[in-house]
This record gives sequence, structure tokens and C-alpha cells, in this order.
Amino acid sequence: MIAGGPQSIFLGRARELVDGGTVSPGIQYSISVTDCETFEGAYGVGPPGKAMTPRTVHSLYCATKPIVAWAFLVAAAEADLPRTAALSDWSDRLPDWCHSASDLTIQSLLDHTAGLTTPGTLDALLTPPSRRSEMLSRHRRVEGLGYSEYLSWALLEAIMVSVLHIENPSEYIEHLLQGRGIRGLWFNVSREVFDVVRPDIGVTYALRDGGRAVPWLHDRTFQFLQQEIGIPLGGFGTMTSIRSFYAKVVPTIDFTHSLVVNDFDVKLGRRCSYVDGFLTHLGQQHFGQMISPLAVGHVGWMRTFAFYDPENELSCAVALNGAPAKEDDLNSARAYLIDGLYKDYGLGQLELIRDVDSN
Repeated sequence: MIAGGPQSIFLGRARELVDGGTVSPGIQYSISVTDCETFEGAYGVGPPGKAMTPRTVHSLYCATKPIVAWAFLVAAAEADLPRTAALSDWSDRLPDWCHSASDLTIQSLLDHTAGLTTPGTLDALLTPPSRRSEMLSRHRRVEGLGYSEYLSWALLEAIMVSVLHIENPSEYIEHLLQGRGIRGLWFNVSREVFDVVRPDIGVTYALRDGGRAVPWLHDRTFQFLQQEIGIPLGGFGTMTSIRSFYAKVVPTIDFTHSLVVNDFDVKLGRRCSYVDGFLTHLGQQHFGQMISPLAVGHVGWMRTFAFYDPENELSCAVALNGAPAKEDDLNSARAYLIDGLYKDYGLGQLELIRDVDSN
């Protein structure tokens, strides 16, 4: 067991990144060890004109994909639906727009090996169900592997409704989370939810030359959130809610079945490994040099990241609200923060020794 919490290194690096003005004007974090010792905080700018706090709510994007995958597999297990099942098995039940993906399996959707390429964000947002068949066909690949989490998770949602007979998958996921003591995470922003969290809704800041941070104010509108938040694009919540999922639920998931090594991830531009919606081999995904090989996690539109390290019983979720011109800047910031966290916990030397021994 690890004693103590994040101290000078992690917090110092967090302040350094925010004060430097090139990565993010604000940061929010939630960290726990064995789900007992919890450390949460925030620094810098949150909503326009306000400080970031642990209550600031973020659009989480792909960071919630593992949560949807977990909930889907819970429902599938209850219905005795195998991972190897193909969409063609339910061609008479799925919406017409799913038929061009009938050769895909549940496992290929979960592990990002379905061969779907990435549609543009606006393309995904503005495509109604009646036209998704055209979009799905347009984003199939003939050679190699790739993925579009939007399209894969839209297909998972369709299976939940049409095959597993879950009338409202968003409410189903939220209910599962609440049953495990996890609140403050939504996959559908109702007017009631919006009115409650409105003062704490954060925004993304586009970073310009000279250190200017320009807020995307549409992030705070009900119309945008109602359109954007959902199973295909991602949920809405705080780092407390995401970290709670990694601390309470992820340790109970069985990852012993084979891990899929994706040939090439079109969106991230590199080889990636996945299992059931989680990124694996995080040391290769800019999660630092000291994280254990057994850790699983995910990122959300570059800025938000979360992981669980079973070897060290460490759960962490961090949100950065900046959108710098280069993704490499955020990748470097993520690794910098995580390595600092491991050094604070006294884990760095152990992991470096293992790396040397493995060579």
C-alpha cells in the first residue's frame, strides 16, 4: 500500500503547466489510493471569470467510452449475449442505418478494430439517424485497421435499444453508476440537470500566440450540450465522478482475455492497444514512463485523462481545459503530470528498475 498523497512534484507541475500559459489555463484532478485516501483539487481558470474548482463540470468526450463499454457488457451478460455475436444476427431488429455494418462483431466495436474511420465532429453531430447509414458506409476502410469511437459507440447504443431492449441507455448507465455510489456523471443533459450545474459548467479555451486564452462560450449553452452529450460522443461530469468509476468499478473488471493490438489508430496517429473500450499499455500512450504495464485508462479529446493502476491501487483523473495548437503539447503534459504523481508516491524507482531488468 502507498502512504501519503500528491505533494510538491505533482502539484508543482500542475501549477507550472497552468502558469506557463501554453497548455491549459486550468486544471482539475481527483486521485485515490485503494479508494480510501482521496486527494482532489483544482487550479487556474474554470468557467469564464471564475476559478477552476473540484465542482467544475466538463464535457468528457472519449474519456467516458470505457464507462459505456462496461455498462454495455453488464447488460450483454445479463442477456447471455456473447462478445463474438455479429450485427448480422439481428438484421431484422437493428435500425436500417446499422445494416452497412452487419459484418462487425461486438468485440470489434469494443476493441476499436471494426475498421471504421473517423468522421468529422460536425459530421457526427449533425447526422440524424435517418442518414447514419450513408455516413457509416462512407467511413468504412478497405485496408488496414482504424476506428471511429463515435460510430462504434452509436452502434453499441443501437444494440442496447433494439437487441437488449433498454429503452433509454443513458439512464441505464447512470442508474448502474449510482448503484455503485458514483454520481455527478451524465450521458443526457436535461433542463433540470443543466439548471443545477450551470454555474459550474466549464469551457474549452483555445490558446493563441502571446498566451491569450479564448473561451468557447458555446460550451456552456443548453442547446449545444443537449446535442453533444450522449453515448456516441461522451458524457458530462467532474474528475471526481470519473476517478470514482476507476476506483470502484474498474478493479472488479476481468481483463484476462486477450488484449487487442490495433494495427494503427487513425485518430491518434499511432499504434494503440485496447480492451473493452479501455486503452492498455499506457506507457506507450503518453501516460509517462513509470505507470505499470497492467494499468488501463483513456483520454478525452486530448485534454481529459484517467487511469487505474492495479499494481499500485492508484486511480487518477485529470482535466485540462486548454486546446493548444499541437496535440504533442498535451501528450507531453499528461506524461509530465503522471510521472510527477508516481514520484510523489515513491513509485518511480520501482518502475524504472523493472524497465531496466526487462531489457
